[in-house]
Amino acid sequence: MEYFVDVEFFPFDEQVCTLVFGSWTYNENEIKLEFEQADWVDLSEYAPSSIWDLIDAPASLVNKRSRIEFQFRIRRKPLFFTVFLIIPTVLLAFLSMAVFFLPTDSGEKMTLTISVLLSIVVFLLVVSKILPPTSSTIPLVSK
Repeated sequence: MEYFVDVEFFPFDEQVCTLVFGSWTYNENEIKLEFEQADWVDLSEYAPSSIWDLIDAPASLVNKRSRIEFQFRIRRKPLFFTVFLIIPTVLLAFLSMAVFFLPTDSGEKMTLTISVLLSIVVFLLVVSKILPPTSSTIPLVSK
């Protein structure tokens, strides 16, 4: 199984998961795999997910019929993450800009700035709990 998680465009991301079935003990001269030739995987037993949409699921024989490869391309359903991540991010951005519209002698200017800073820190903690841990890319939401 080969799976690289690319969360750069989270929550509007698309993932590709590859499943490869073959033998490690026999080479391509000793084993010939076959399957019902189709462009897609049979999805009659597939249970729809509340988080992911299955976009594409091709299957193919590779390496002189010694391996069968399935690729599942899935896309995240972004509604939940839009409501709980994107909208708060936009609101925090507007709140941070609101500091510049307060009068200079206002005592609430520093209070608002510290509150927004603490909100951003808490928000980043929440985002880090939702995202899968990966060091290859950082989501645009948390940049």
